[in-house]
Amino acid sequence: MDIQFSSEMRAKASHEDVNADAILRTFLAGIDAISDDDRDYLTLDSIAALIGVDASSGRLIECVNILTKANVLEKRAQYVDAKDDVYDFDQAGYMAALEFGAFIDPASGLEIADTTLLAPYWAIPARLAA
Repeated sequence: MDIQFSSEMRAKASHEDVNADAILRTFLAGIDAISDDDRDYLTLDSIAALIGVDASSGRLIECVNILTKANVLEKRAQYVDAKDDVYDFDQAGYMAALEFGAFIDPASGLEIADTTLLAPYWAIPARLAA
């Protein structure tokens, strides 16, 4: 996949000690090897393996931030209720929950003021599908 990075994208994704271009290129070069099922549920460990960064390093979070700011990863989250039902939150829903410090339980309609109950994960946008 050949994607050109605009100066705006580079500036938006830049971090002092991480080469944004290298991270973006490594990520995009590796996504073709990811199964369609796995594209919709990436963890920090799977992202680390894909871009060749130690999962326990602080650098991984910087790299994930680069990838999300460049719009090649979407932040998402899951909520598991008391009945073990799983609910997915898309990027907009997850970001709204973090911004307001609460979210609505999809089953009961009740407000939950504990966003730590949302387990983050990431997905590759459909527009980057192979």
